[in-house]
This record gives sequence, C-alpha cells and structure tokens, in this order.
Amino acid sequence: ALMKDNVATTSILPETRQVQCFEFALPESSSAIRLLDTPGYSEADISNRQRAETKSAAEVADIILLVMAANAPARHSDVELVRELQQHYQTRLHLRPPPIIGVFTHIDLLRPVRQWSPPYDWRSPSSPKEHSMANAVGYSRELFGEAISDYACVYTGELESTDTSVGDELIPLLIAHLGQGHA
Repeated sequence: ALMKDNVATTSILPETRQVQCFEFALPESSSAIRLLDTPGYSEADISNRQRAETKSAAEVADIILLVMAANAPARHSDVELVRELQQHYQTRLHLRPPPIIGVFTHIDLLRPVRQWSPPYDWRSPSSPKEHSMANAVGYSRELFGEAISDYACVYTGELESTDTSVGDELIPLLIAHLGQGHA
C-alpha cells in the first residue's frame, strides 16, 4: 500500500517465506528507502531459518515497521517478536536497535464499522472511530511500552475509495525517525 502497487502479496495463509526487498522513493526527495518484507512470525510453522532471517533483516534496518491488524487485540506474537529483537540487540552491544513504528491496518473494521469518512485524527480523537483507533494505539502502548517509538493507523484495503493514503500517515513518521535509524 505504501508503494501504491501490489508488490508483496498478503493472505490469511502465509505468503512470504523469505525476506523480500523493495525500493521506495520518498516523495519530493532524492532519497529512497529499502523495504524488507519478512516472513510472518505468528505462524506455527515458521522455521528457525526464517526467524534468523528476520533478525538479520532487523540488523540492517534503519527503521522497523511492525504491521498489526487494529481489529485483532491478540498481541502475544507481536510482543514476543519485539522481546526477541530486544534480547538480540542486548547480546550485540555494537549494534544500535532501530526504532520500531507500530503500523495498525484494518482501521475500517474498528467500531463503528459502518462509519467511514477519512481522514481521521486519532491523535486528537473526536469521533467514535477516532476514539477506537486511539484506544487500539493506547492498548498497544501499554503492552509494548517504550519499545515502540511511534504509531500509524492506516487503511490498506481496496473496497473504500479515499483520498487519504498510507503515505499521508506513514511517510512523515519514516522521515521523522530516519535520523535516529541512521544513527
């Protein structure tokens, strides 16, 4: 959705089996970001090799985007992954962990489901949908604490037409955290 192209397939069943690399040119800039799509980590059949590939991708990452469905409150796998990454960096003191941005998808499925009139300002909520988005982020902040640097709430579906894109929410966060990531 960020690249406005169907480059990385998604499905209920696992799609990504190895790290895939995509280049994303930042709008109005000569800079580009390399996006690494890693295997899903909540599948029971993820191999040790895939887990190691995910950690290796994190080592070369300037920023990690932790993509989570906003309408699914189960976060055990997400918390475990972040904990594993923190432990990974604690044993490699020569590496600085990259900032992690939590990216909530499926915001259209938050209550009230039938309310859909973006853009939404979930950081200063006034509508019921914005409050639902803010609550999803708040719950995540309780679970992850300082491990997640920032959050974005995005719609990645194709059913609703909207002028608001993933880039409107995510690109400013990427730019804001890029300096820390490069450090």
